[in-house]
Amino acid sequence: MAPQPVYDPKMSINPIGVAVPFFLLLIGIEYWILRRQQKDYRINDAVTDMSCGLGDQIVAIFVKTLVLLPYSFLETSYGYFDFPVTSAWT
Repeated sequence: MAPQPVYDPKMSINPIGVAVPFFLLLIGIEYWILRRQQKDYRINDAVTDMSCGLGDQIVAIFVKTLVLLPYSFLETSYGYFDFPVTSAWT
């Protein structure tokens, strides 16, 4: 009997969550370069960009919830198929 596949939550990676440290690093590099060139750094642009990214992630949570809750209700109430967790189809 073959071993059953197991869902591992560590394998699910959010690319935005991984990219945020790189965004902050690049903001720091940009600040350092502009300081060396004696130019003004506009922190408001960096804050605006990070705020847009944060807002996008928050909106995505609500949109996914609005889509998945009705689907879950309809599937559990009127679904034709019931696959067990150990099935190869799930």
